[in-house]
Parts: sequence; structure tokens; C-alpha cells
Amino acid sequence: MNAEELLLQAAKGQPLDSHLREFCTFYDFESGILAAQLQILHSAVTRQENDVLSVTDVDEALKKVPGLRILLNEVWRLTKLLLVVPASATTRQGGPQGEGAQCKSEGAL
Repeated sequence: MNAEELLLQAAKGQPLDSHLREFCTFYDFESGILAAQLQILHSAVTRQENDVLSVTDVDEALKKVPGLRILLNEVWRLTKLLLVVPASATTRQGGPQGEGAQCKSEGAL
């Protein structure tokens, strides 16, 4: 599972699979905090009556409610990561860039 799929599944209220802990370890997120915040994200997005189809939609939803980016700081961090780094660089699987390049990409935040 890549980071974008994780964020969008949570925003749509779909269950997160067992890859969340591995994802959090690899990208240095707090797994318990991120899991809880992803649950809250769905509630926050559905209250705004918008369909979440992209990372940009999540970004806009987080910006609409004052204080939501502070409350959901790990979700906001993940959203910024996805907006800055191309989706191909945010997968856990090694590719042409290799895992070392992926870790360096995260350091930009």
C-alpha cells in the first residue's frame, strides 16, 4: 500500500489494512496517533459533504475547518508529503529510485 492509498482509504472510511504499522515505521510516523487521526479524518471530511477523490481534496478539507490541521497533525504531515513528493516516490516498495532516495525525499518536510 502506498501513502496516497492509505490517506484516501481513511478519508473514505474504508478499513485500513495491516500495512499501516509498516508504513509508519518506514516513514517515521507514530502509528497509534496516525491510526486514530485517520479515523477522525473520515468524520471531518464527511461533515463537509464533499467527495474525497484526491490528496488535494483532503488538503482542502483540512484547510476549511479552523484548527483541524493542528488536531490532525500526523494526517496533515502525510498530506504535505504527498503534495510535495511525487506518488511514485512514496511507495514502500523499492523501485528505480531505491529505498535510500525515498528516505531522502521525506527529509524535505
